[in-house]
Amino acid sequence: MNKYYDRKNYNLETFYRNLRLNLFKTIKFWKNYFYYCIIIKLNALKLHLKKITLVVICMIFLSEAKSQDPIYSQFTHNPIYYNPAYVGLHQGMRVRLNYRKQWPNLPGDYNSYNFNMDMAVREIPGSGGIGLLFDKHSAGTGYFERVKVGIPISVRIPLYENLLIQMGLMTSLVQKSLDWNNLVFMDQLDPRFGNIYPTSFTPPSNGKITYPDFDIGIALRWFASGYKGMEYVFTTGIAVHHVFTPNESFFDLDAPLPRRFVFTGDVIIQNEYFERAFNTKKRSPRDFRFNPGFIFESQEKFKSLSLGFNAYKSNLYAGLWYRAEDLDFTKSNAMVIMAGVSAYLNNDTKVKFLYSYDMLLSKAYSRAAGGTHEISVIFELDTFSLFGESNPYQRRRKRTYLETQPF
Repeated sequence: MNKYYDRKNYNLETFYRNLRLNLFKTIKFWKNYFYYCIIIKLNALKLHLKKITLVVICMIFLSEAKSQDPIYSQFTHNPIYYNPAYVGLHQGMRVRLNYRKQWPNLPGDYNSYNFNMDMAVREIPGSGGIGLLFDKHSAGTGYFERVKVGIPISVRIPLYENLLIQMGLMTSLVQKSLDWNNLVFMDQLDPRFGNIYPTSFTPPSNGKITYPDFDIGIALRWFASGYKGMEYVFTTGIAVHHVFTPNESFFDLDAPLPRRFVFTGDVIIQNEYFERAFNTKKRSPRDFRFNPGFIFESQEKFKSLSLGFNAYKSNLYAGLWYRAEDLDFTKSNAMVIMAGVSAYLNNDTKVKFLYSYDMLLSKAYSRAAGGTHEISVIFELDTFSLFGESNPYQRRRKRTYLETQPF
């Protein structure tokens, strides 16, 4: 009897052990199968993940493009883009090249290119200056592009020896394009094999739209002298972009581009050594300039305020700016750090190299998108004249108080 029960207990133990083993193998099998299915689907979509991301970015950009124009952090070194009244505000000619790379961590980063030049026209009474602007923005590695070519002009109204007003107008031609063939729509995707289906979406016959655009602005500048040779040059301006709200829809829809309002202000604080160094083209260890300022932008629901300063000492530039959205400093956007250097190519030509970095203050956004890099190269030709020199002395004429060198 004992052997019988021992054999019976042994068989039961073996049965339960085999049952547990088979159950474990069954669970492991279905677990591996589930993981296998997930991996297959992820691998099938991996090749199209970049395009899908670019589509999302493009769609976000298209939805935001109606309410926000691209911005530049170094707005003090790109004044014509913000206000056409700044054309010819300084004597001579200025040539500026700006490059901005935004969201470098994303696969579809956002790049901006800007070239502008302006020259003062003092030979014609009442004229301020004339210029040229070329601006290009691309999103999603060329999926979406906007190109703008404009001609700004300004008139100059001196009120007093230390006070003047300039009014400007820029007439532009804008072209926006979207490469529909590179976009991937949801109905093209298979959960397992990825992009294998044709889309039912019918793109417009023309992937480009072109329209005229107009910007207007006014700028006020006044000069004041201070204690121990200190000089103060105040400049403030207001501009209205997209005055006639052009339609920018790719389809036969009504999609007007909202007006953008820009309000800027700054003051250049300099000592007498800087003016002396500029006139003699010799660097002085005591020359110094300080340039605090602000810019406020409003376009439909988008609002942005930047506050900060630039400083100059012995041909070196430094700047620190803070940008906040919706006038709510608890929703800060970025801290902008700027550094640069300047040098004279000859007695009449100066070149500046400037670099700035936008440091996002939100850690989550900073890790996901990364900071923004911006580079500016500026050429200043202080004695250039559109109609030539009327006499040799004109080449060496001293600037008036209001003709101070831009920062």
